[in-house]
Amino acid sequence: TEIVEVTEANGEKATDADGKTVTQIVTKATEAETESSANNYVSKTDSRYCLWVDISKDSDYIFNGDFIEVYFKLKDNIPEKDYAVRFNPDFSSIEGASLKPDKVIQGNIRVGGTIDAQDVSSESGFVAYGDNVSAKAGDEVVYRINLKNNPGMAAVLVWINYDKDAMEAEKVIPCGEFAEFASTATTGEKPEK
Repeated sequence: TEIVEVTEANGEKATDADGKTVTQIVTKATEAETESSANNYVSKTDSRYCLWVDISKDSDYIFNGDFIEVYFKLKDNIPEKDYAVRFNPDFSSIEGASLKPDKVIQGNIRVGGTIDAQDVSSESGFVAYGDNVSAKAGDEVVYRINLKNNPGMAAVLVWINYDKDAMEAEKVIPCGEFAEFASTATTGEKPEK
């Protein structure tokens, strides 16, 4: 515990009726208590989506690299840990055939500390992968979903799931080569039940 002086919203020291500085006792969490709090943290999931269909040219679109950007605002005072950002891709060809990636690699936002970027250099098939992003509590973060070796598609539905107690999704937008022709893409959130 520690005794600290109370300050007003304008930054001046608070005083009582006799003009004496007001103090209060503050109990600081120990490192073990902070770690225990992070270990007991339970997340609540929310979702956003990106939907796009374009059959106007009667052929598949081929695009790779950055694909969808999600802008998150991390909340203040969240525990330092990895926050999973999971996405569920559903792609289709111009013929209406389902197009499944050979591999889907999920990403994380690490609050406190650094995290290695995703390395898909050794992947040879069609890969959809999310970023790994380092951040601090309170930061604004851009999380990207990317494609490698896209064989071509004409329809996309990607659901993005995240911890709504740790962050807010401010917007979801097409990016990279996909943004050049995906002006008809729509984004939104899961409807209320």
